[in-house]
Amino acid sequence: MKKDSKFQSLSTKAKIQFIWDYYRWHILVGLCVLVFGISTLHDVFSYRDPILNITMINSYISSYSPEETFADFLDTYGYETFDHAVIVDDGIYFGSDPQTAMISSQRLMCTLAAGETDMIFWSSDDPDCFSHDAFLADLSTILPAEILSAYSDEILYATDEETGSHYPCAIKLVGNKWLNDYGYYTDCYMGIPYHAAELPVVKDFCNYLLG
Repeated sequence: MKKDSKFQSLSTKAKIQFIWDYYRWHILVGLCVLVFGISTLHDVFSYRDPILNITMINSYISSYSPEETFADFLDTYGYETFDHAVIVDDGIYFGSDPQTAMISSQRLMCTLAAGETDMIFWSSDDPDCFSHDAFLADLSTILPAEILSAYSDEILYATDEETGSHYPCAIKLVGNKWLNDYGYYTDCYMGIPYHAAELPVVKDFCNYLLG
């Protein structure tokens, strides 16, 4: 009772100081637990299944979020935006700095080897920034013939190491409205890694972008 009476007799400032002096670790631990719990709940309830992973090499920094840039595509092709998301990796850059180029090259190779990208875009200023022969699928097995015909003058070819034959592995997109409107590129190439060639969402986005 004496301690309670003494505490009650303290000023508001003194009470706060008393509580902080004796219970600071309890308060700090409690705050950490609260912040962690809120963060975990936010991640759980805001998580959306990434249905399409896109890598953009040497792209401009878009002022739009992927949620904004891909909203119309997802809606047009019937993908629920509440459940699905498109992931854009635009952090790979090959420029004049050797160290940045080396880090970007390693990151790109790891991404491709792990199958973590479904579509690749890269600036037309540097069409040979990575070995497209080794990683990109034959677009004639993915895209409709009418689209390939429409872009026949803008096709980049690769060589099959086993047969020596050439196949279309990328398309140069010049003044593409979607890419220009959202500030990703002026002109660029687009290709599809082997592992993603059969994904329906990849074909849907190609039709959306090129059709």
